[in-house]
Amino acid sequence: MNRLIVASATAVLLVALGSASVAVAQDQNGAAAPPAETAAPAAAPTGPAQYDANWPAFPLQGDEPIRGPGWYVSLWKMGLVFCFFLIWIRTTDWVSRDCSALGLNYNIWNSLVFFPFVVAFLLFLLIPIFWLGFPLLLIAQFVPLGVYIQKRNSLVHEAEKVLTKDHLRYLVANMGKLFGAKIDTQKKMAYEKGPPVEFQALGGESDAKNQANLIEARQSPAYITLKEIFADAVTKRAERVLLDFTADSVSMKYQIDGVWHDLPARQREAMDPVAAVAKKLANLDVTDRRSKQEGALGASFDSQKFMGTVATQGTATGERVLLTIAGKGQPFKTLEDLGMRDKMRDQLKELLASPHGIFLFSSLPTGGLSTTMAAALKSTDRLLRDFVAIGDKARHEPEVENVEVVTYDPAAGETVAEKLPKIILRQPDALVIRELTEAATLRILCEQCTTDHPKISLTSIRAKDAPEALLRVAALKVPAKEFAPWMIGVLNVRLIRKLCDKCKEAYEPTPELLARLGIPAGRIQQLYRERQPLPPDSKEKRLPCEQCNEIGYFGRTGIFELLVVNDKIREALIKEPKLETIKRVAKATGQRSLQDEGIALVALGITSLSELQRVLKQ
Repeated sequence: MNRLIVASATAVLLVALGSASVAVAQDQNGAAAPPAETAAPAAAPTGPAQYDANWPAFPLQGDEPIRGPGWYVSLWKMGLVFCFFLIWIRTTDWVSRDCSALGLNYNIWNSLVFFPFVVAFLLFLLIPIFWLGFPLLLIAQFVPLGVYIQKRNSLVHEAEKVLTKDHLRYLVANMGKLFGAKIDTQKKMAYEKGPPVEFQALGGESDAKNQANLIEARQSPAYITLKEIFADAVTKRAERVLLDFTADSVSMKYQIDGVWHDLPARQREAMDPVAAVAKKLANLDVTDRRSKQEGALGASFDSQKFMGTVATQGTATGERVLLTIAGKGQPFKTLEDLGMRDKMRDQLKELLASPHGIFLFSSLPTGGLSTTMAAALKSTDRLLRDFVAIGDKARHEPEVENVEVVTYDPAAGETVAEKLPKIILRQPDALVIRELTEAATLRILCEQCTTDHPKISLTSIRAKDAPEALLRVAALKVPAKEFAPWMIGVLNVRLIRKLCDKCKEAYEPTPELLARLGIPAGRIQQLYRERQPLPPDSKEKRLPCEQCNEIGYFGRTGIFELLVVNDKIREALIKEPKLETIKRVAKATGQRSLQDEGIALVALGITSLSELQRVLKQ
């Protein structure tokens, strides 16, 4: 910013000085001569216009001087100087940033390219002959810059060097694009080959460190391989890439819609540098192949931006590298997007509108818990009710408008129970505890249900289904008679793959199958499944499905189990806290289980029976 201010002020000064310097026509003797048609008389002028005898007479018409046509400023000279002035601003700024990225002495090199031009510019303004002063500007600008470029090019990889033959070819090609010229646009840098993936190094202690990590990663030929893997994974809708290193080879897997798919193994010799590049981008220790490490990186591809993580862990046979790919933006913003049916959605909104009580969200790990909780919060009235959320400082949770977030740092020994008293003093209408992990927090939430300003508390816990979630709360060593009276509901979610609409196949279910699913005979005529492979002796030819890439499934939706905690369930939780008991009581009161909700999705043709079986076995 300081450089821009100085540059702007100098530019204004340059224009002012240029406008004040008028180039007048010179006669053969070097004296100013008036236009031929208004030549001055030989005698000295009289009247108001009196001039020094040493100056040539100025033409007069009566008592008034005759003005010439004006506009004697040399615009092309001013424009030329101003263009080089702008080039100097740009190059000095580049040197400043480049020094930080390469770890060079900022004060020395920035001074070298800055002050010589300033001094030369002042001398240029004092020298009356343009073609003597202007070369001085060029020398002051390009000699220090050339010295710096020679130094920095000696420190970087060939692909990172500037003003080389390849670099100049690249610049000319891109300038030609601006004018529609068809010039060979061969990439100037080796790292720019391959798919158009641009990585962003993250996790460093500063932007300069991240830039240095990116430059070092680009110098490896494996950088192109990592770009190819990333582009292929994104194209195939993979959310995770697993590299499992053994003594001789590396097995690869893509996780697509929550399911792992095997890829051909690769040679370890070729993949070791790929792991090193991924670690460098995430600011991890490249040499450490035993410890558990985790870092972040960014990327852009196909007009999309991604935030990813790189996690590594040593194994008995080598190392495991897990690359997580997450597109920016929330794909599931509402409960409707998640696939929750209308009646259940209305029930959930009614429960969340309660003035007090404890509502519980639950799922398996990586089962959509954070997304579901965020979507549920968005369905609440956050304009008339004050919501405050408490979350782990190190964990990123989806943001919800009008929900203030207070963080705590478990690494520093902080707990939710320690943060709650200060928040409660503000008397919010609702507390959002991202994860319920300690008895002290649960007791505070129960106490808030009985205060003069009662609150509803929304929290979560990991569990396979809603009844198990209640028992997980009891496992926190808080007697059920203390928390059961305040439990108002549990929402459990499982993510299930949806059949690909382009290639799913219909089939007629047998009466036995319908009876096993609890579907009355004649209610539905057909179910759906993923496209089956052709028999070996079939002569039929068909193209692979372009949408799902022959996986048979495209995208996911949620199976939701909403357990409304009534007095009978509370009584069972207190007197007989067993999973079978709570499930039996819930069913007796007409509540649908996770399996019942899943069968409804099968009957609607949204998913297949085999996929439901896979999900319920998790």
